[in-house]
Amino acid sequence: MSVAVLGSSKMTIRRWFVCQLLVIVSVTLLSLFRGFEFAGAVFVGGLICSIPNMIFARSWFSFFSARYPQQMLIMFYFSEVVKFFLMATLFLLVFKFLAVGVLPTLLGFASGQAGLFLGSMIKHKS
Repeated sequence: MSVAVLGSSKMTIRRWFVCQLLVIVSVTLLSLFRGFEFAGAVFVGGLICSIPNMIFARSWFSFFSARYPQQMLIMFYFSEVVKFFLMATLFLLVFKFLAVGVLPTLLGFASGQAGLFLGSMIKHKS
């Protein structure tokens, strides 16, 4: 894959994550009306969503090469497994060690997923 296409792909992914973080922060600010603890739990849930996705993107682009499609596919699935394992681990750690509510944490997680989805729908003007 050419350097220009790879750089363009990285910028697209970066825009997706910026959108995801903007949605997480917006939902967190809106949830301040329910209290600081609620808003904190929403923010933590958003981080549970965004951190593994960022790690996945970083590992994916560190291996990205069109010359080895079989290895790319293996790396993609391996990165997905690591991402899901990390999300599950973060949920377990948060619920075990932080005094957060389940509903606001899941709301934050869902807002992170929605932000990533919305970011992928935004068209870049070239």
